[in-house]
Amino acid sequence: MQHALGPGLVKTRSPRLVGRVVRSFYRVNLHALETLLARADIVSEGAAIDGQWCGSTSVDLALEDELDAQQQRALLACPHLRVKLLRLAQREAAARAPGAIDCVRAEVSVRFEHRLLRMVVDVEAALGHAPPRVAHTPTRR
Repeated sequence: MQHALGPGLVKTRSPRLVGRVVRSFYRVNLHALETLLARADIVSEGAAIDGQWCGSTSVDLALEDELDAQQQRALLACPHLRVKLLRLAQREAAARAPGAIDCVRAEVSVRFEHRLLRMVVDVEAALGHAPPRVAHTPTRR
């Protein structure tokens, strides 16, 4: 006669129908994000090359506190931040391009440096057929 190596059927339990899972969720405060973006250091550059506008917009946000890894991931995953960055970069490109811009393609990169959130948006846009912009010169009386 052979003996069983593990526990017998008497010691087994049926699986629980409902189990408890505890998770922490982070959300970005949109009002605080707007306040940070209003104080952001923004630098843009670009040039028209072969009917395309190629430019870059750098946005630096000074954070009050250093964020932990989970808070950083929450901020990086925030769709509101991405949309605001894309709209900002599109406005900057439209202000600097020699004509109207059509279809905009952008790539966003974000990194943390201690208490600084550094975001760079690289923009490529087709230049439209609108007349080129002329620099406004004030008239003297």
